[in-house]
Amino acid sequence: MNKDTKKSNAYSFEQLISSKKYSTNADLLTAILEKDKLYTTDEIDKIIKKFLEGGAY
Repeated sequence: MNKDTKKSNAYSFEQLISSKKYSTNADLLTAILEKDKLYTTDEIDKIIKKFLEGGAY
């Protein structure tokens, strides 16, 4: 996967907290994500997992 493909799979803060996939973690994401940064679903999954395991994201 090249950089352009990775960028196209990145989502904004608003897209992520509004998505069905992350609806159960919307409050968590609202608290910890940077509002002006793009994230891939892999990044979000890792952030959520690490946070729920008691680690800093």
